[in-house]
Amino acid sequence: MSRHFSGNRPTVGGSLPHDKFGRLVGQFEFSSHIPLRGGHDTGRHIYLSLKIPDGPSAGVYECAVNIRSDEDTNVQFIQRNENLDAAGLPDFGFTPGVKLAYGSGNSDEFMGLADGDFKDIVNDDLYNRISDLAQNCDRVAVYGVTYSGGDGIHDTHMNSGTDPADQHASQDRDREDGAVAFYFEIESGGEKKAFANWVFVKFESQHVVDF
Repeated sequence: MSRHFSGNRPTVGGSLPHDKFGRLVGQFEFSSHIPLRGGHDTGRHIYLSLKIPDGPSAGVYECAVNIRSDEDTNVQFIQRNENLDAAGLPDFGFTPGVKLAYGSGNSDEFMGLADGDFKDIVNDDLYNRISDLAQNCDRVAVYGVTYSGGDGIHDTHMNSGTDPADQHASQDRDREDGAVAFYFEIESGGEKKAFANWVFVKFESQHVVDF
């Protein structure tokens, strides 16, 4: 009996809270220029399919990461490595109420970044970097705002420091900046360790705020 094949993508869906900032941790499945839920390639995002294997948030979710803008401003990014112990990987699932800020402050929620750290994206550079990291990591953590339908997460860029003259200034969020962290487990000399490769994204019209 012949096998039956389909050109359909995996069904995206789950039970995330709606329009809520938080951290989604899942297993990478695949990446695409085209939205996982269907649509067209606008060139503005790379979409990651992430799976939460079990628990109350179990499901497959879309993660949209900005790589270009259609509003006459450059998208900029920076990568940073964070060394961790073997127990430093976050658990799978969605965690609301977390805080993350790009600027400097007096707690772990502050990333200590500055405007001068960021560089413009050249061609598909960021798409390729994110795709490569996702395919080789052990899990992905995404900080952002959940979709209104609860089946994905976006605003994975800096969500503060917008120029007051910009139409998006009213949408700024206090210490709710987006980011993506790719976690890797390694073994060296019989000792298990881990590290995270963080990708931070902002628009050129935004400026990092210190606290």
